[in-house]
Amino acid sequence: MGLILLALLCAACSPSSAARLHGSPYDAPALAPELGLVDTAGAPFRLEALRDNVVLIYFGYTQCPDECPLTLANVRWAVEALGDLGERLAMILVTVDPANDSPQVLRAYLDRFNPRFIGLLGTDDELAQARLAYGVLAATPESGHGHGDVLHGTRLYLIDPQGLLVTSYDMSVPKEDILEDARALLEAGS
Repeated sequence: MGLILLALLCAACSPSSAARLHGSPYDAPALAPELGLVDTAGAPFRLEALRDNVVLIYFGYTQCPDECPLTLANVRWAVEALGDLGERLAMILVTVDPANDSPQVLRAYLDRFNPRFIGLLGTDDELAQARLAYGVLAATPESGHGHGDVLHGTRLYLIDPQGLLVTSYDMSVPKEDILEDARALLEAGS
């Protein structure tokens, strides 16, 4: 009886318990796939360096007219709303437009939202592997008229402080729900 009670208490206290998260919680959260990319300074990036933080990952690009800036603005709002806890909310933008998102362009774009936001780049193959690991599709239409919009997935992926990919959000999820999830995970890990 005591072991059953202990198991129930441990399950209820688990900060990555998907049952109370918004968006599309994963039934069996697993370690988030590494991205195998470099940051805007050219340094190799590892998700494990962000353990003990809540991490949000988005696949987008700097010339995106709508979803990307809205997503980044919502995360900036969440970071600010968290106060001191916001220091432990990390935002990563993985480019889906390496032909136009140079390290300098990506860094300048992210700085407009929050200088702590992380931009990741890589070769076409490395970026394709990162997208595949998260189930993200992206394609640049052949318009013949210079740069066209990149068609890309718009999910925001949440990784808990233990490094588990626990939920993802589509564009219909209110920013308040993302804030609530981040706050719960950060407070549980404090």
